[in-house]
Amino acid sequence: KKSRPMFAYFPFGGGRRACIGQTLSDMTATQVLVTIAQRVRLTLLPDQKITPRPNITLLPKHGLIMRVAPLHKPV
Repeated sequence: KKSRPMFAYFPFGGGRRACIGQTLSDMTATQVLVTIAQRVRLTLLPDQKITPRPNITLLPKHGLIMRVAPLHKPV
């Protein structure tokens, strides 16, 4: 690890050489997620143990296993 340069695995770099397209990419990803979320129903599958993992925000430690179903029938 010590031989790797700082920010080696950040998709948009970091520090002074951060990608100028990061903000646009983040905004586009948010818009795509919102568009998908409007068209599907997410249902938590039963019998999952949800353990909180404190971070900058509170996250589930092992993720969530969900069922995805369309809200409307395709035309």
